[in-house]
Amino acid sequence: MSIKEYSFKFTLLSKYAPSLMSNPRDEISRFVTGVSDLVEEECRTGMLHDHMNISRLMVYAQSIEESKLKRKNSELKRSRLDEQGQPRFKKRAPNQDSSSTPKVNQEKGSGSPFPKPICANCGKKNFGKCLAGSSGCYACGKNNHQVINCPTLTAKGRETKQASLDGPNPNAPRKNRFYVLEANKDK
Repeated sequence: MSIKEYSFKFTLLSKYAPSLMSNPRDEISRFVTGVSDLVEEECRTGMLHDHMNISRLMVYAQSIEESKLKRKNSELKRSRLDEQGQPRFKKRAPNQDSSSTPKVNQEKGSGSPFPKPICANCGKKNFGKCLAGSSGCYACGKNNHQVINCPTLTAKGRETKQASLDGPNPNAPRKNRFYVLEANKDK
């Protein structure tokens, strides 16, 4: 039985036992004893809140049940696809590439055809002095501040902000504007 059906039945039958439902906390506790194992733990946690009443708990339990059922269904579909032997992602043939020029150990966006060496200190690929483990700034390399307080980055930010305040860039592409003309209502 779903939480929605159970909530309806619980509300309907609680009219016949007003002595059991006199205290709101008892009513919530009795509701939680009958919910499915799927949402029981969340309902027990939810009933601990001071602002929780029976109607809020019912809505909360329904939403938890719906999300868990959706998750189970998606996992079930995913496992079916995996069992059928179909790959989940389309694999590209090794000789196919999206660009016409081959890539030679080039890092994303580096612009350099030479690969970055692996750092002995941190194990990552980087050029120059490794700042891992030091209290230095990763932007400029100085030791007296961190990236969040870097004066060079702040100065660059001020320059771009000032450029935008100075006015529009004459070299920037123009944006098309569409104006609506109002028709003569007199005609």
